[in-house]
Amino acid sequence: MISKETLTRIKADWQRILGPDGKGSGAICPKCGSGSGPHGTGISPVPETDFELKCMACGECHDVFGWVAIKLGLDIQQDFKQIVEFCSPGVEFDKPVEKPKAKPNAFKRDFPAFFNECSARISDTDYWTKRGFTIDTCRHFDIGFDPAFRHAKASPKAPTTPRLIVPISDHCFLARDVRDHVPAIEQKYTKLKEGKVELFNAAGLNHPVVFAVEGEFDAMSIWQCGFENVVGIGSIAYVNKFTAAIRAMKVRPGVVILALDNEDSPSVKQARDKCTETLNKLGVAVLDGRALSADCKDPNELLVKDPDRLAARCKDAMQAAFAVKPIETKKNKPKLNQSLEGTVRAKSVLPDAPLDLLIPDPYVLTEEGIFVGEIAAARAPIFPVGIVTHHNSREQKIKLAFKLLDGSWDYIIADAAAVADKNAIVKLVNRGIMTCSGERAKALVEYLIDVRAANTDLLEHLEEFDQPGWNSDMNAFRLPDSAGCYMPRLEHVLSTAGDAKKWWARAAEVRSNPYARLMLAASFSAPLLSILGQRTFGLFLHGASKSGKTASQKFAISAWGNPKNMMANFNATLNGLEAAAIRSNDLPLLVDEFTQASRPDIFKNIAYLFSGEQSKPRMDKNLNQRPMHSWRMTVMMSGEHAMFTDAAKEGAMSRIIEIALPIGERIFDSEDKAASVHAFVERNHGMGGREYLCQLMSNHKEEYGAIKKYYKALRLRLQEFEPKYLTEHMRIMSAILTADILLTKWFFKLDALADIFVPSEGMFVDDTMTNLFEKILPALPTAEQMREETRAWRVLILELYMRQQNFCGLHLVFDESAKLLSPIIGEKKWRKEKGEMVLDEVMINCKYVEKILSDAGFNPSKMIKAFRANGWVKTDSDGKLVKRASESNEKNPKAKVRMFVIAADKFVPEFD
Repeated sequence: MISKETLTRIKADWQRILGPDGKGSGAICPKCGSGSGPHGTGISPVPETDFELKCMACGECHDVFGWVAIKLGLDIQQDFKQIVEFCSPGVEFDKPVEKPKAKPNAFKRDFPAFFNECSARISDTDYWTKRGFTIDTCRHFDIGFDPAFRHAKASPKAPTTPRLIVPISDHCFLARDVRDHVPAIEQKYTKLKEGKVELFNAAGLNHPVVFAVEGEFDAMSIWQCGFENVVGIGSIAYVNKFTAAIRAMKVRPGVVILALDNEDSPSVKQARDKCTETLNKLGVAVLDGRALSADCKDPNELLVKDPDRLAARCKDAMQAAFAVKPIETKKNKPKLNQSLEGTVRAKSVLPDAPLDLLIPDPYVLTEEGIFVGEIAAARAPIFPVGIVTHHNSREQKIKLAFKLLDGSWDYIIADAAAVADKNAIVKLVNRGIMTCSGERAKALVEYLIDVRAANTDLLEHLEEFDQPGWNSDMNAFRLPDSAGCYMPRLEHVLSTAGDAKKWWARAAEVRSNPYARLMLAASFSAPLLSILGQRTFGLFLHGASKSGKTASQKFAISAWGNPKNMMANFNATLNGLEAAAIRSNDLPLLVDEFTQASRPDIFKNIAYLFSGEQSKPRMDKNLNQRPMHSWRMTVMMSGEHAMFTDAAKEGAMSRIIEIALPIGERIFDSEDKAASVHAFVERNHGMGGREYLCQLMSNHKEEYGAIKKYYKALRLRLQEFEPKYLTEHMRIMSAILTADILLTKWFFKLDALADIFVPSEGMFVDDTMTNLFEKILPALPTAEQMREETRAWRVLILELYMRQQNFCGLHLVFDESAKLLSPIIGEKKWRKEKGEMVLDEVMINCKYVEKILSDAGFNPSKMIKAFRANGWVKTDSDGKLVKRASESNEKNPKAKVRMFVIAADKFVPEFD
């Protein structure tokens, strides 16, 4: 370290250090050598700066340390000590101040894990009920309980206390002591906070009227009364943090109802007055909200005594706030070089300019570019025309319009930091911006900032999204070409091409096949899932190669975009499939060809990946949790053989419906027709889905009541099948058939829904839908077939049947040499009936049964227990496996041991 006085002294001695120029008034430029002539002028000081020195020949500007770095070829950051020693030999540097070491007792808390652990224990305390809160309020704010809390900075020997944990942000929480009687010496510490303190429920600021209360419990009390526009300041000590948050907002609230605790202490009064004064300067009106608490200390105390009274007072305060007139404030002064005097309109110079922006002095707009005095900031017209704000991170980008050499306008969207930095903006030259480094780049940066400041109301405002789908009100659907949406990652995926009429005409041909019609309806059911409250589901179509599976599914998803870019395949990682799910929110996703899976074991839980509807928690490089994405969609898959084995989990099988094409059946008449579909969707896609959404959103004002009615009627119609099929599968089919009904009504020339479906009679009038109904349902697996014990029993019996040589019995010759080659696993018992030997029962050693089930992927003990409960295996009076003597018992054939005994009528294998 070196003192500030020493640095100032060295800067003042710049002429001696660099050497005087020929004229004697400046110094020789170490870069270009200007001033080295007999009467030459070199670098000279810049007025009203901290000894900045500029060379008028090369245009460089540095202080003396920067010029010495150029002279010696050193880096001013890494070699600063050497540069200072050159300027002033013998200067002494101070020893660096050592940072105090962290206390050995302190530990770093994993906040997300801690919050999860505490929220799982919320039922272990009733303190929140004593404070008047409901379980819904606790879950909304992720309230938890720690029975043995100790602050992160406390000594490990410090006693623990039971506390209610109230998360304030991702890295801060309030710990409230829940004991009824707290010792007097500890009463000062009943409320502890850990982490960097933030505003509680800061999202409440995004309202025209905001309740501002002191404590977190007060904010939750008002929220529970039905008012989401509430913020907890945390303490009167954090009033400045509250006003700073409002100052930083682009759109500020109009009125703040300031309801600090009902106290008359000087500190509270000072905080209230200071907050009011600051907000008024920002144009925010402030209402005194002490009346919210009535005769109580704070809103939470009133919530405990009389919640209805608190809700009524909040409602009255809101009505009073809406009657307050807005405060007029003085407009901000122009920034940088902005001056609204002498401004010109862009279209007065360039009639074809994208916006009629104000161009303030001292900038001059011409057809040749932007000029500031004699500096050409850009050699072609350029304007900031829009601001793009990311939906989650709120980071901004700037949309720039600039003219090309051929006279046309082009557009780029760049990071806001790149547009505000003279070094970074030069990189935009690669995108077509005509500028260069140095003073020109600096002038261009100032021009773009000043023009943006002078035209805030004229600029286009866009919202950047990472995934498509419904907005929160379900009255708009986000797509790359939607108004106000910016989705750079999805523009090539959800694109449009071709002719909509041609696409619908081909759709009418394709859906003549029931399997293709099912896929088309499944594709259009994706936006309905959020409306109907249906979970993500999958359809897996498998059959022989070249049967038209992929072609029918590609056509189904082509309604929304380019199917080539919308598709995923099984030869991918789980992270890759998760990324495909994120970009397919409220839309269909096609995962093609299961046989391409390079590691089939990865995909054994693929149903849980998609139906979980949420990405995995991940950390960034700073050990913070990254934002998580969620989705809801339909997943269409295909393959040449079934996805699930007999040992698949029943939960996974309920989320994905497997449909097998009958052997020899094709979806399209020939391979040429399938190939024509592949070629057609490359040229025509993205239109049908958008027309469908327009029809769908026309039902928004009725809250999609008609669509829900059709879905409910279909559910009633399918209830008669539920004993045979899974309830979840019937719900999926109801959603798909609802989409099919809407398609038929809106796009396939049937004028009334009654022509398709009669809810009161529960019957289908349209023959094609009846065909679909009767063709697809028999292809679904039944509930009995999907039961895990049924599948395990089928595997076991088939395996035992294939091992006939491994049994001994009266009709077999027990050969010792054969036993060595093929171990005996059991015995078959026969009885004589009408002069013939008939199989009576089959006995198997239990260890072999367990091995067969375990090798197939089942839990042996669980399955054997289920076999006994279903009566498929013989048991004694205690419900245990029966004891039998068997020749297969090598040690003692006459001893009775517990055997797995199957009656002959149950020993019937099922062959696919």
